[in-house]
Amino acid sequence: MRIKYLKEAVVLELRDNVSNAVALYNSDIPLLEAYFKGRTDWLCDSSLTVEALPELDPADNGAAEAANAVALHKSIVGLTPSQAADERLWTWLAHGPYWHYMQGRWPISGKKDGTPTDYIQNHYFVGRNVRNLVRHGVSRLWWFAQTTYDEKRQDPYELTKVMLEFSDNRQSVMERAFSRNREFVQALLDRALYWRAQGKDILSKREQFRSLCKEMNLNGGTMLLDCLARAEVHELFDDFIARNIPV
Repeated sequence: MRIKYLKEAVVLELRDNVSNAVALYNSDIPLLEAYFKGRTDWLCDSSLTVEALPELDPADNGAAEAANAVALHKSIVGLTPSQAADERLWTWLAHGPYWHYMQGRWPISGKKDGTPTDYIQNHYFVGRNVRNLVRHGVSRLWWFAQTTYDEKRQDPYELTKVMLEFSDNRQSVMERAFSRNREFVQALLDRALYWRAQGKDILSKREQFRSLCKEMNLNGGTMLLDCLARAEVHELFDDFIARNIPV
């Protein structure tokens, strides 16, 4: 099948009318079908093709997140950075093919973190904030895998599974400025695996791992993280372990 995307004007129309369409986000009928009933001017074909889009598990746990990220990344290959940041693609997927996944994983009813309008804007749209790529209900999955995919490993998605094992760790990594540097993220997670094998499993210690990522992010203010070799990232990690986790 050919991957599709929404016209930019259509995305803007949907985004600007969220407050008037909250009820549609609680409907079993995919919003694109309900909203554009009788219209044919809202959808375009891209140059990308896939055999089929994978079914995604709406369960809110690390194993499901990892499986979804791997499946989506394996399915939608060949995306350029520009395409992977294009809201028109992700809005189509969230409001069309993955409507029922979105309703299961990111339901509107019963949410207390902000208004329904804010919740929809954060998880069903990317908008002008590129950081929303890791908050959007579907794009986040692809970007989690893209950032952590390491073809040199026996399992190229090993680090994807490590990062998504605990939801707080995913947030600590992907919502930091250094997350735009794939090599840095992979070096960080690789060293976390090393220390787990040594009996110092910082991955399972929420506050310590958060402090580690915060410190790594602050290092970006005094050194060019993009220029660090993997061994140098490991040294920064080891220094944190020595100062914060006693023998």
